[in-house]
Amino acid sequence: MCPPSEGGGPGFDANGVFRPCMLPSAAAGSAGLAGRSSGGAGGEMTGAAGAGGDASEVCPTGGAHDGDFLGPLPAPWKTSFDAGFCSYDDEAGFCYSDPDSSYRLVTSPVHSGMFAAAFDMDPSSVDRQRQTRCVREGKPPSEAYYGAWYYVPSDLTGAHDWNLFHFQGGAPGTMLHGLWDVSMDDSAGNGLEAFIYDAIHDAHYGQTDPRPVPTDRWVHLEFYWKRATDATGEVALFQDGEEIVRRSGIATDNSSFGQWYVGNYTASLDRTAAPVTMYVDDVTVRLP
Repeated sequence: MCPPSEGGGPGFDANGVFRPCMLPSAAAGSAGLAGRSSGGAGGEMTGAAGAGGDASEVCPTGGAHDGDFLGPLPAPWKTSFDAGFCSYDDEAGFCYSDPDSSYRLVTSPVHSGMFAAAFDMDPSSVDRQRQTRCVREGKPPSEAYYGAWYYVPSDLTGAHDWNLFHFQGGAPGTMLHGLWDVSMDDSAGNGLEAFIYDAIHDAHYGQTDPRPVPTDRWVHLEFYWKRATDATGEVALFQDGEEIVRRSGIATDNSSFGQWYVGNYTASLDRTAAPVTMYVDDVTVRLP
């Protein structure tokens, strides 16, 4: 179970020890802290290691992440999941899921290379969150673009607000707080539309000329973040290379340590009877 933190992410406990999401021992199986392993047919591969490691995945440079990484966030950086989730385990990151969610590798759909990541969430009859994501952590660059290719199935239903990117920060050894979110919302009735949530100022930044997020094909989302504690900061959101949201002249960070979450999160799934899956490939951090 996750300790309290903004955006549904893991965090530090009262003793300053980082605690990722953990499965109850009866449900964890061989997946340890990572989430349930999924295997078998339909283009799927056993899905795997994370903070606790898993025998089904051997990371080339030494294996699973076992604590918070306090150095600079390595950048530029990229993973296409062709090495499984090892790029997270080995390079300042980890992956996790709650007890009703999981993550795995698939051979279809794939944006590039051999594999993509599938983030699965089971439905719920009660109003509570679902989450399964991969995380990179450390001191973020002063200015960078954070991107990923998403494949959103057209049958994705059951919640209005889907979080795709989540940034949170704070000081090492303290409970982290939300900074920025990139999410999709279909409350306007025009299909899912991407927007930015500013947790520092509790503000939503939407599109002036909304472009729905396409379904049943790969779409590239990229978040530009110029970090600043004063009004010199800037953020922007791009969809398939086209700028759709920008805010300038604002404070954008108040932290010395940060985490970037990529995957699948929603506050509840009480309106669907089927599992929900989001696919992700080619996750990047690039410098200007």
